Amino acid sequence: MKVRLFTLQLILLNSLPLPCSGQVLSLGYGQMFHNSKTIVPVVNQYEETANEEYYSLDLTLFEIDRCLLGAELSSYKGWVDFNAEVGLGFGSSLTRLLRLSPYLGYILKPNHKFRFIPYFKVIIEQSFITGLEKGYSHVTDIDRPNGHKGTIFVEPIKRLQLAPGAGLMLSWNPVGKMYLIGNIYYTYGYRPFQKYYFEYSYQGVEQPTAEWHANGTGVFTSIGIGFKLWSVDKNSKGRR
Repeated sequence: MKVRLFTLQLILLNSLPLPCSGQVLSLGYGQMFHNSKTIVPVVNQYEETANEEYYSLDLTLFEIDRCLLGAELSSYKGWVDFNAEVGLGFGSSLTRLLRLSPYLGYILKPNHKFRFIPYFKVIIEQSFITGLEKGYSHVTDIDRPNGHKGTIFVEPIKRLQLAPGAGLMLSWNPVGKMYLIGNIYYTYGYRPFQKYYFEYSYQGVEQPTAEWHANGTGVFTSIGIGFKLWSVDKNSKGRR
């Protein structure tokens, strides 16, 4: 699906008569760092950041003076979890996230081989359920003497959201048409794609059902390699 979407995107963009100074295609790999959003905490809960692998395919559409317009196609595994006391922590991944993110950046050093590009992006994010149908699913039972006792459930959700993001791209052109790219950005998500529930008692006393959500909020980092597909010579009328 990612290949078909990107191929269609590339064909449409190449057909536009844009006054571009260069178009760069890059492939990136990195990590997505996040915390599940706590709706109802569990007794003795503590926060711990989780991370998932993150893959991206980025296309710089065009540059005009210091402005840069591009689009990123990316994917990562959905994850929701919680931690409480020593050794009590569980998580589940029953979704896969696909993102299409157009972005607008400002090039701080447009005529240098090493460039800093702060940018803002609009993220179109779709979640897909993997391995289960929509609805509650039993994860595991917990029975700790003089502690937590109960059952964990997970609910994967297929949903679409538009989310804002802002970040910084570092681009280095060491030789020819090759680019080395570093990228970091923050996304604020608000629609959950997975929910986690813990129906339990603590030391024999019934507790409110604990609940956590995963919604796409997090810090995304990646490093990658790119190549300039073509560029426009200012003294000619065509691409080179």
